[in-house]
Amino acid sequence: MSSLDAAYALVGQGRFAQAEDGLKELLRAEPANHGAIHLLALLACQVRRFDVAEALATEAARLAPATADYLVTLGRARKGLSRLPEAETALRQALALDAGNADALVLLGLVLKAQGDLEGAAAAYGAALEVRPDFPEAKVNLGNVLRELGAAGRAASLYEQAAQAAPDLAAAQNALVASLIGEGREADALAHLRRTLRSDPGLPHHQFLRGLLSQKQGGPAAEAIEAYGRVLEQFPDHADAWTNLGLALTSAGRPEEGMRCHQRALQVDRDHVPALVNSGLAHSAFGANGKAISSLKRAVALRPYDPQALSNLGGVLILDGRLAEAEDVLRRALAVDPASSLTRANLGAALRYPGRLHESIEVLRGVLADDPGRASAQDNLLLSMLYADGISAAEIAEAARACAASSPSAGAPVAIVPTGARRLRVGYLSPDLRRHSVAYFLEPALAHHDKERFEVFCYHLSALEDDVSARFKGYADHWRNVYGLPAATVAQRIRDDGIDILVDLAGRTGQNCLAAVAERPAPVQLTWLGYPSTVGVAALDYRITDWQVDPAGYECNNVETPLRLPHSYFCYRPGAAPPIGAMPSLAGGHITFGSFNNLAKLSDSAIALWAGVLRAVPDASLLLKNKMLAEESLRTRTRDAFAALGVSPARLELLAWMPSQDNHLDLYNRIDIALDTYPYNGATTTCEALWMGVPVVSRCGETHAARMGRSILCAAGLPELVAQSDEDFVTLAAQLASDATRRETLRGTLRGRLFASPLMDEAGFTRALEQCYLEAAYHRG
Repeated sequence: MSSLDAAYALVGQGRFAQAEDGLKELLRAEPANHGAIHLLALLACQVRRFDVAEALATEAARLAPATADYLVTLGRARKGLSRLPEAETALRQALALDAGNADALVLLGLVLKAQGDLEGAAAAYGAALEVRPDFPEAKVNLGNVLRELGAAGRAASLYEQAAQAAPDLAAAQNALVASLIGEGREADALAHLRRTLRSDPGLPHHQFLRGLLSQKQGGPAAEAIEAYGRVLEQFPDHADAWTNLGLALTSAGRPEEGMRCHQRALQVDRDHVPALVNSGLAHSAFGANGKAISSLKRAVALRPYDPQALSNLGGVLILDGRLAEAEDVLRRALAVDPASSLTRANLGAALRYPGRLHESIEVLRGVLADDPGRASAQDNLLLSMLYADGISAAEIAEAARACAASSPSAGAPVAIVPTGARRLRVGYLSPDLRRHSVAYFLEPALAHHDKERFEVFCYHLSALEDDVSARFKGYADHWRNVYGLPAATVAQRIRDDGIDILVDLAGRTGQNCLAAVAERPAPVQLTWLGYPSTVGVAALDYRITDWQVDPAGYECNNVETPLRLPHSYFCYRPGAAPPIGAMPSLAGGHITFGSFNNLAKLSDSAIALWAGVLRAVPDASLLLKNKMLAEESLRTRTRDAFAALGVSPARLELLAWMPSQDNHLDLYNRIDIALDTYPYNGATTTCEALWMGVPVVSRCGETHAARMGRSILCAAGLPELVAQSDEDFVTLAAQLASDATRRETLRGTLRGRLFASPLMDEAGFTRALEQCYLEAAYHRG
């Protein structure tokens, strides 16, 4: 074998450095060996040293001017140097010598395409394929040009031919996958990748695309996890693979590992926007909204016009109670992508505060007009309707029925046949099986279930677990943390557990629950506790309620069949609480009214009611506390609203936050009388106030949300504190303010009265609740 042949053999084995050394030694002996010079030029192109390649190819062509291959290499070098007209000249010279040189034709096509001559490029690639019909690179390049010329179908056919002919040709595989995705055939693209990777799993780009498409198609999380793991084996600093792996792990119910992957991506690239967004959302899921907002704001700073980053930032700002700031961010997102249903739904939620509720409703109705099945818009619309003035129970029910009509029918409930061989399996599904308002009312039932008749399962849809979660685990026979899992997977786990009765505890406040409920995983499905109205999901059969919030004749205001408890549908178990202090009016010399409710409940009607009370008791003050009051714009709006009704802002004290539950409860020791909100009454706040010895005056209305105060106060033995009209509300509050003896009696006895009332009869409440479950399971359906 000659020295030149040996060098070609080394090149074929990929041993380029040894080949180059051998060629240089050959040229020292034979300086005019144009074959050796040409091969060195090819090696220089291989490592992108195009200036060296051009000099060598020019010399080789000078020594052997009739060789087309040398001119092709010269053209390749000049293309690499972006000297396209000169490259075209060299290639046309090569073709003049050898019109059937397929390599020259393909390279000429690339040069012509780079100069914008798509028709000429297509002709060159076509000519190459006439010479070599099985030339996969030519098919890929022709397909690329045809796509730009609008012939996507022909392009896809060429990509498929190239991929079949050359499975190892990355350009062919990538082009085919890109083409399929571009045509909306993502399932076909994923199937192709799976076939390709079965024979060669070591293709990292293909593995990455497999993971990405599997996630988009809702495939098993295990597939995406395995695919990204393959990528990271070869490229451990692949930031996209790390953060996508984090998403896959979260969807597999492993959120802590998912968070670590997002952090690893940011270690690789601290400015990686997808990882910043995903890390922000993960922080929020773990309750760290401050960290979440910081991460998302950095993403927005890096990509100010990224609608996804802006929309997600707006969503977390809403969760943190920073509504005015959220509105600004979401409007910026809509300026970039005005059609985004998700962003518009978030905007509707951001407008859910005093003076903007009807604007919120208008925005959300617009979203649903365009996208009727958008769950987040449905949730936010129905919630905003509960808060807003002037909306009847019939209107709320009509909107809920419209939402139910847009979701697929899950079939009718199936009556459960009692076997006597096992206990009735009840599953509680909620994102709030932790320190949350729902826990105060759920714990009595979990603690007192008759374990001889009921087997209790808890399905927790939150990354957060705490001391309350630990207690709930002790009450339940089975605990499942299903956070992050797709709704279909959650539903399948419920089916696998053989649940007879599934109890949704979130309603429209936690759409992941409803998505699982919609899969009809249990024969009988109920909603209770977490949402004060009809839910409007076709798969929910019943709603646990009571005669005070849903009196006889109110059935028409429910999509679900109401199952009424004899007293209240609330049963309150307070946590640790500070001692009850003396009446604040003794030290302050005046009455202090107060409310610690969500600021969204401070409707125009509530402000008018409270202003009427303050006018009737002219020396009284009003103490309000809510997280949203940290925003100056909302504090100003609140003061202005009262001022417009004749109440000086000096009579208001607005507080934003308490560092702990003890601090929060101790603040009731500064209040003489609590004023309930309207038309969305308080629930937890009402019970907390009563437990701290503070009487609550509540305005009863038509809707479920406007009758929760009546339910609680009647169960607590205080029906006289329920007002049936605006005038009655003002009168009751003013009379109580003027009666120090009665207030002192209430302050000293309320805690004991509550403890002895049906509102805290845990065993009796649970027996009645279980009777509702049995009625749903065996006597209806």
